[in-house]
Amino acid sequence: MCIWNPTISKSMKLLNSPWGTSFNTKYGFGYDDSRDDYKALFIDHYHDFNNGEVYNVRIVITIYSLRNDSWKTLHDQLQGIFLINHSGKFVNGMLYWIASTSIDDDDARNIISFDVANETWGSLEIPIRGEDHSNIKLGVAGSDLVVLYTCHICATTSDVWILEDCREHIAAVGGYNPAETYAESIVNPLTISGKNSA
Repeated sequence: MCIWNPTISKSMKLLNSPWGTSFNTKYGFGYDDSRDDYKALFIDHYHDFNNGEVYNVRIVITIYSLRNDSWKTLHDQLQGIFLINHSGKFVNGMLYWIASTSIDDDDARNIISFDVANETWGSLEIPIRGEDHSNIKLGVAGSDLVVLYTCHICATTSDVWILEDCREHIAAVGGYNPAETYAESIVNPLTISGKNSA
C-alpha cells in the first residue's frame, strides 16, 4: 500500500499492516488536525463458513499514522455492524460509511461515522422513504456529506440529502427528477463543485 501526495508528486510505501488485508477490506483516509497527522483506516471482517452459514465473525480495525509511521490495531469494535461501501467519505474530520446489520445483507440501515482525531465511532439515521434500502450512495459536496437514494434500479427519480451538520441532523434537499430518463445504474460522480453543478 502506498500514499501519494499529488501536490509534490511523491509517494511513500506504508509499513505492512500487522493483520494484512482481505479482498473485502473497507478503508478510509483522513486528517487529524489536532495532531497534524494523516491516518489511514482499514476494516476487515474475518469469518468461518460452513454449509452456507457464516459464523464466528471477527472484525479487525487497523489504523496507520503517517506522522508516527506506525500501526494501531483495534479489536471488538463494530460488532454486528457491517460496512457496505468500501471507501469511507471524509468530511470535517469524520469518515463515513453506509452500514447494514448482516455480513450478507446490502440493505443500508444507518450511516456509521469515525472521528479521525478521537478514534471513536458514531451513527446517523438514513432518511429513507421507500422500501428498497440497497441503492444508497454517499458522496461529498464541498464540506458536506451527501446521501443519494434511488428507490430501485429503473427509477426515474432520486432523492438527495445533504448533511448540513454531520454531527447533528440530516436536512432534506428534495427529489431530483431527470425528466423520465432511464438509468441503467447509478454511478458516483468524480467530483461536485459549487452548489448546483457536478
